[in-house]
Amino acid sequence: MNFNSYNFIFVFLPLCIVCYRIVASLHIGNGKDHKGTLLKLLLTAFSVAFYAYASVRSLALIAVSLSVNYCFISASLCRQLSAKQVKALKAVGVIFNLAVLGYFKYYNFFMGSVSWFMGRDYTLKSILLPLGISYITFQQISVVIDTANGEIEKVPPLDYVLYIMYFPKVLSGPIANFEEMEAQFADIAERSKWNAEQIFRGAALLILGMGEKCIFAAWMSSSVNFAYDNVATLSFGEGLLCMFCMPLAMFFDFCGYCDMGMGLSRMFGIELPVNFRNPFKTLTIVAYWRNWHITLTRFMGKYVYIPLGGNRKGRARMCANMMLVYILSGLWHGANATYILWGALNGLIYVPVKLVEDAKKRKAKQAGRSYIRDDFGLRLPPVKRFAARLGNYIVNSMMFIPFMASSLAEAGVYIKSMWSSLVTAISSGNALSAFVIREDYLKVFETDELWYVLKGLHIAAHSLAPVLCMVVIFGITFAAGMFSKSAQDIAAKMKINVKNAVLLGALLSWCILTYSQVTTFIYVNF
Repeated sequence: MNFNSYNFIFVFLPLCIVCYRIVASLHIGNGKDHKGTLLKLLLTAFSVAFYAYASVRSLALIAVSLSVNYCFISASLCRQLSAKQVKALKAVGVIFNLAVLGYFKYYNFFMGSVSWFMGRDYTLKSILLPLGISYITFQQISVVIDTANGEIEKVPPLDYVLYIMYFPKVLSGPIANFEEMEAQFADIAERSKWNAEQIFRGAALLILGMGEKCIFAAWMSSSVNFAYDNVATLSFGEGLLCMFCMPLAMFFDFCGYCDMGMGLSRMFGIELPVNFRNPFKTLTIVAYWRNWHITLTRFMGKYVYIPLGGNRKGRARMCANMMLVYILSGLWHGANATYILWGALNGLIYVPVKLVEDAKKRKAKQAGRSYIRDDFGLRLPPVKRFAARLGNYIVNSMMFIPFMASSLAEAGVYIKSMWSSLVTAISSGNALSAFVIREDYLKVFETDELWYVLKGLHIAAHSLAPVLCMVVIFGITFAAGMFSKSAQDIAAKMKINVKNAVLLGALLSWCILTYSQVTTFIYVNF
């Protein structure tokens, strides 16, 4: 069940909110603990139902994983174990979780390579991939490690199950820390008190995130899908257009879903950590990764980079550690060499840029000046700021070519088709012909909404109408990603009034009308 579905919007969510508000309004003696427990039980029940709706078999597997992990956690919290035993228990717990993730997500990927080498098929025809397994596994690993390290003193079983299964984040993250969620679960009776402004802003963020997912991401994904469906015949111009659509498709798909989850959670009085912070407004890839998939970067830093030695064992080791982090980040996204290549490309660009940034910090310190980090270029003149942001966007766009491809071979065909088209056009003496975009490709930008506007303006039949549609659709989406405030910032400042209610209602209606169309959530199996 996706957030952008009829069942969720018209059945699951209203039922969940009504039940939550009823329990929150109850007066149960003098103790908040009883009400808090009831509220957590209610959210847990709805979260389990949400997950079971997608796959009961997946739920059974996750239940086993939860039980085994809680045994590791409980044992680590037992004061009777020696430090050596706790350390061994931590290692076994991490290995168990990685083994579960490796089998269900990566077995056929690695066995495919073994099968090719050995000349015998070792792959399994069907392996169930539990939804959200990457998010669930990483969160369970974090609790196992943190309890063993003494960072977490207690893990109530109900809070742990709710932390892992909490439906606003179970499918798409963010990868929340147990401590930041547990502190809110412990105070849920107080947080559940009626707060009209908070609920309104949560609903606003849910609807704005839905707009990102159902409108902007759908527009850009149509372009990307067409290009890869016709990858062997792409012109240079078509390849460029698709390339510039890729980051927008990924961002509005993933960030939109995260924003929906944050909005939903806020309606229950619980705040999820921010996962995106205007990444396309950044100037460098280092700044980009500080603002893109923030919770994954946080996890990799704490549980991979620092344990490997971080920057404490020399510059060469630091660079190797950073490269490994980005390769593993790529592999986390999926069982395909394309993701590994994408991660490696990010690492190859990230490392030298990070070294330059570190050198600037040292130089400033030696000169007795404080180093002011400016991820978004707010201290730069507008033209220079935009040029830097655009350059960073182009670099990221190029790296998304393998990410969106189904195989390295397809990514190779994509690049080959682009450049073959350009070389042929130049050889023929008409270089501009390489930038021609076929009519069928332009049609993917002819959305019903815009087409009716063009009809109303009596220009729908004009020969340049398809080109105008492309410019308008891409331009609006690009501007939203590059210049607009984030949905989180917009929702945070929204006031309860008729104008905002009407605007949000109109946007929700527009999104609901798109439900009948096929819209794939790219990160759903991550």
